[in-house]
Amino acid sequence: MCDFICSFFTLLIEVVLNAAKTSDTSQQNFSSFTTYVVTDIVIPNCVWRAGRTAAAVRTAAITCLQALLQGNFLLESHIGKLLPDLQPRLMSCLDDDVQSTRLTSCKVLRQLLSLKSTDFTIDRLHSIYSDLLKRLDDSSDEIRLAMSNTLQAYFSAFPVQYDKMLYKAHIEVLYKSLLIHLDDPSASIQASVLEVLKEASRLNPAQLVEQVNLVRSKHRTTSYCDQLLTYIENSRTL
Repeated sequence: MCDFICSFFTLLIEVVLNAAKTSDTSQQNFSSFTTYVVTDIVIPNCVWRAGRTAAAVRTAAITCLQALLQGNFLLESHIGKLLPDLQPRLMSCLDDDVQSTRLTSCKVLRQLLSLKSTDFTIDRLHSIYSDLLKRLDDSSDEIRLAMSNTLQAYFSAFPVQYDKMLYKAHIEVLYKSLLIHLDDPSASIQASVLEVLKEASRLNPAQLVEQVNLVRSKHRTTSYCDQLLTYIENSRTL
């Protein structure tokens, strides 16, 4: 049965990718089925079950979701209907045993956040950051870099009117966690986290400056902290 499901997803992904290359009418016709595909086919097969075959099904399901996003079949207008059921499954796939599933989940989440849907409320954004930060400790640097890209989209999804005083504790957790990775042994991770912190600085620049100054002297190099401080200072003068 699982082999059949994997084959079905392979065929479905091919149909989605081909539909994205056809006429606007074909795309519109397929888009009308998008919510059904996600709720009735993708989400149920993202549920964790033991075994290699079940793991392959989860990988196929999350890859299908990525194809829907790449083909622009999953739109901002769909997000509100899908997020309540999709979010917990996506968070679970972020922590999957299979590396390719974790990697694809990072990319899917980045694409979803990039839609700038208002359905990603402040409470919802707060509820997922611990899962996102966890992937910065992944055993795969490829996933860690992918999550850095996802985190940039994550911080850009916060509304301009975000209350930095009310949510100061959340911001502190985010900044402290990211600053740890700014001192990563890998230069590529350091550089990617620097870009994340630049995007994150808009939430509360003064708070980030304070946190940077607390850890700057403890880092193996002050270069990235100094670059970040310079960026924040220049942003304030714009």
